[in-house]
Amino acid sequence: MRRSARRYHRRPRPMNTSTDPTTQYARDVKAGKIVAGQLVRLAAERHLRDLKEGPKRGLKWDAKAAQHAIDFFPSVLSITEGAKEGEPFNLLPWHLFVVGSIYGWRDRNGLRRFRFVWMETGKGQAKSPLMAGLGLYEILGRKRKRSEVYCIGEDRKTANVMFRDAVAMCRAPIPGKDGETLEGTNRVIIRGFGDNAWKVEHPKSGSKFEPIANSDAISGPKPTLVLGDEIHEMKTNKAISIWRAAIAKMSGDPMMVLGTNTPSSDQQVGTSYSEYFQKVLRGGLRPRRLWRGAGCPLLAPAYRAARALASERRALPHEVEDCRGSNLPRNGSRQGP
Repeated sequence: MRRSARRYHRRPRPMNTSTDPTTQYARDVKAGKIVAGQLVRLAAERHLRDLKEGPKRGLKWDAKAAQHAIDFFPSVLSITEGAKEGEPFNLLPWHLFVVGSIYGWRDRNGLRRFRFVWMETGKGQAKSPLMAGLGLYEILGRKRKRSEVYCIGEDRKTANVMFRDAVAMCRAPIPGKDGETLEGTNRVIIRGFGDNAWKVEHPKSGSKFEPIANSDAISGPKPTLVLGDEIHEMKTNKAISIWRAAIAKMSGDPMMVLGTNTPSSDQQVGTSYSEYFQKVLRGGLRPRRLWRGAGCPLLAPAYRAARALASERRALPHEVEDCRGSNLPRNGSRQGP
């Protein structure tokens, strides 16, 4: 007699994390070795939980990709001001967790799991330099062709704050390279002089990094990464809504990163987003692609971006009002929702 064939379905195995620093940070927070608030603990617990349960949902933790992004900072970038000026840009512990989470998690299609990053910190936590470094990693470190990175703000002055950090890093010595700089070795070209620089280009990949004020005229942007800092100072979220809509129309895994100091109750835009991401982290909202940690925070994954955006707008009604009928700045080819 022949035995009837039996099919066995292998259960997805938990991901092997060994001692990767992103996971170690999460473990140390959970164990109380790193003092952290409730929201940071929730973010750490989610990371550890997803390492075990994520494969069932098609999630993959790529420790090598996370480490590559983490290593970029001290290997390529230097600190450009303060007591440690000239030293390699070694990430603070919370920086490390943010960078590792962004670049280490992948969805079932191999794309970036998270597309929307919210970083809420106190003052003096090197948030703006971190965001500038993320922009440089997108055009230099990921080795993607024609990447477009934008710093956004309500006016040119606000948009330039973070961008000036990026320009300074490009002109600062590369650690361990005897005074060589990214600009001096022609790895990047900086358009403009001194504090009037207005674009960083990476000729090899055709990528660019530039600041954009909400009133600037641009033609057909295809953002890979949009960076917005000092969200607590924004009077409206029009710029955020417009660029979120632009990202939702893009293929691949473009991302928006928003940074802020903890907003006061009268700072409506910052408060609305802060409360929204806190609900996500606590499990009160479950949009498919959002991540938020506090003291650090965070993200929104990569496919069905339009559905994720619609979910956000149901929780943030003012976003519909600010964006309805709007275009990308003076660009009639890309309508807002």
